[in-house]
Amino acid sequence: LASVAVNAAVSILLPVLAITAPFPETKGKPLLARYLGRQDLSQQVIAEAQRLGVRGIVAQERDILADLFYTGGRAGLAVYAPQPKGRAENYYEQNFPLPEEHDPVLLVARSGPDCAGAPVANLDTNGGAYHGRKLSVWLLPEGCDDNAR
Repeated sequence: LASVAVNAAVSILLPVLAITAPFPETKGKPLLARYLGRQDLSQQVIAEAQRLGVRGIVAQERDILADLFYTGGRAGLAVYAPQPKGRAENYYEQNFPLPEEHDPVLLVARSGPDCAGAPVANLDTNGGAYHGRKLSVWLLPEGCDDNAR
């Protein structure tokens, strides 16, 4: 009976918290901060890719890759992880590495490779899961695969 009560409380509480977010706060941060802002960041990246006319996105961080696959799946853009150096560190590097030969793609990272030049846009990461991270996007031209971490 206790397990049913706990599960029922969680099943009711989580959707209510998600709907009222960012209302419940602890220590000045939303209670669900790790879940907020993910879709917004992905939509910024997808909009930038569409604006530049590229058909692919590369992200260095696993959580950003997961968000792009989930949010960007219907946008018609290919999402890639960097080529692994040695053993793949996550599912995305293992199954979706950036091909050696590729058309221009958009790189989402904290810093870009020399061959990409200046960032084409800085992303708004205020609040939510990516708060405090300085993320930008670079246009990786064909042959520019110097996307080392």
